[in-house]
Amino acid sequence: MSRSVFTLPFLLIAVVAGLAQAPKKLPELKPEEIIAKHVASIGTPEAIGAAKSRILVGQARLISRVGYIGQLEGPAQFASAGDNVLLAAVFNSNEYPYEKAAFNGKEVSVGRPNGGSSELGDFLKSNKVVLKEGFFGGVLSTAWPLLSKENKLKIESAGTAEMGGRSFYKLKVTGGGTGGLGIVLFFDAENFHHVATEYTYTIPVRIPSGNNPRPESDLYGTTTTTGMANSKPTYVTLTERFSNFAKSGDLVMPLTYVIDFTFQDSNTSRALNWEMRFKDVYLNQDLGVDVFKVS
Repeated sequence: MSRSVFTLPFLLIAVVAGLAQAPKKLPELKPEEIIAKHVASIGTPEAIGAAKSRILVGQARLISRVGYIGQLEGPAQFASAGDNVLLAAVFNSNEYPYEKAAFNGKEVSVGRPNGGSSELGDFLKSNKVVLKEGFFGGVLSTAWPLLSKENKLKIESAGTAEMGGRSFYKLKVTGGGTGGLGIVLFFDAENFHHVATEYTYTIPVRIPSGNNPRPESDLYGTTTTTGMANSKPTYVTLTERFSNFAKSGDLVMPLTYVIDFTFQDSNTSRALNWEMRFKDVYLNQDLGVDVFKVS
């Protein structure tokens, strides 16, 4: 990927910005009503319970628009069984060979062969609740928390929104170890498909102690001038988007999965986009626990 010297002002991902427009008047629904309609949009309780594991296979594309400019493509897979989750996208690049993130029911693991990690991996490593509580991958995952009432999450209404002539219900998630991570879920008001999750995270202004210089790179791989602290907070937004819903077996799942990542501090901006288009879906495959650990 070639280096770009321009930066852009920090903006939320287009889909979320669009969702923030003034919404049409929708019937008021309690969070539990939205969740019940959403779960019904996936399948019957019997069908959901019968799918003990899921594997989706397709193609991935990574596009970097700010910071480093470039594009990579390769095979992708999303797998889950119970609380276990794995995302793997393999790229033909020595610099960026693959993107992997997993949770094996106990530990979150991310990484690359050289021991490093990407912006996405760093975010998931710093906010383990995204994988641990089953948010990652939405309804693609058997761990999707809205399928179970056995969690410590607090879910409340966050109003409604509109984009492209379609209306959406929003639910805000707190508790369950979310800490300072903001989580908002978006549901289509017509069919109650879960179409997006927005995660927002703010890192306070960093002031070096004494005369110690600021490290040249931080957790998110952002390089800054040595000795200079951020004069403004660091803003990180991760948005998962889901579309192209289709029936696989007795379940309705999105076959297009997009992850948008933006990062901005006072010195650096990043904008990355992973798009996965799945073609094949396999249910109830035998998956060992070793599958769900990045090594």
